[in-house]
Amino acid sequence: MINIKFILIGFAIMSTFAYCAFKAPEFCKGLECPEYELISSLTSNIETRQYKKSSWVSTQMKNGSLDSLKSKGFRTLFNYISGKNANKEKIEMSAPVLTKMNSNMAFSDNDLIGTMSFYLGYRYEDEAAPQPEDSNAFLSVLEPKKYAVISYGGFSNQKELEENLRILGTYLEQNNIKIVKDYYFYAGYDSPFRLFGRHNEVWIELI
Repeated sequence: MINIKFILIGFAIMSTFAYCAFKAPEFCKGLECPEYELISSLTSNIETRQYKKSSWVSTQMKNGSLDSLKSKGFRTLFNYISGKNANKEKIEMSAPVLTKMNSNMAFSDNDLIGTMSFYLGYRYEDEAAPQPEDSNAFLSVLEPKKYAVISYGGFSNQKELEENLRILGTYLEQNNIKIVKDYYFYAGYDSPFRLFGRHNEVWIELI
């Protein structure tokens, strides 16, 4: 007779091994990061990755000062993982803080310029995360996709972000790699208090 209990335990062990199979890169600095497979290293700081489906909490940012919008967006999401959710549940900080930016400038103050997101970790790959209490926050899913990624260090700002976006975009164009041009992502992996060894990325979705 088959022992259902042992079967369930076996599935749990296999699930744990599946999670452990992905070794987060050093730039995640011990935090949970969304799982991906490295497809190829194109240059010393440009590579292509295949990301798996992942769960996030997000907030939308409208036209205005980008720095002030990022600060407001971060507070909204940090409050959510600090317990401002339906379960009053505290969720560990993860990496990166991911900001999806529209390629076009906003036309009016009501136009969306981007979406900031916190990764919710492996726990919520198979179960629903608690709903946000703040109406400005919402749960989202990043579907499996391929991205070209450029990495750079230091404290990032709008100028450096745009410069690395152009470097990445030019490389992909020159090598006839088809991309989605409607938006791009900025991924920041460090708190403002980390002075050295900082890691930043720009992602462009591949077709």
